[in-house]
Amino acid sequence: MVPGHLFVGYGTTETMNKIIAKIAEYVAVLASCAERTNHANDRSIYTQRLATAAGMFAEFHRTGSMEKLKERIQAERRSYGWSYLSGPEGEEAEKAFGQFADFVESLRSE
Repeated sequence: MVPGHLFVGYGTTETMNKIIAKIAEYVAVLASCAERTNHANDRSIYTQRLATAAGMFAEFHRTGSMEKLKERIQAERRSYGWSYLSGPEGEEAEKAFGQFADFVESLRSE
């Protein structure tokens, strides 16, 4: 992490740890859903979503930029709108992303 970039205006290391934990929860759900899905066409979408989540984590951990994280979340929201994940696994993945995104978007600058 870049010193001095610990999400300026967003508070504490505790907040950062909560965000990282939420990303980890989302990734765990995505990985589980990808393993369980019976829809072969969805596997590439899960792979793409996992890569996007990894990119969000890496950039946030490196820079601490909430603005960039929120921008990436908005882009991923659009992506969820364009593609459809089938079955209960797809619903679970979409719900997990929504919970992660809603949490991050609920944080305001102090």
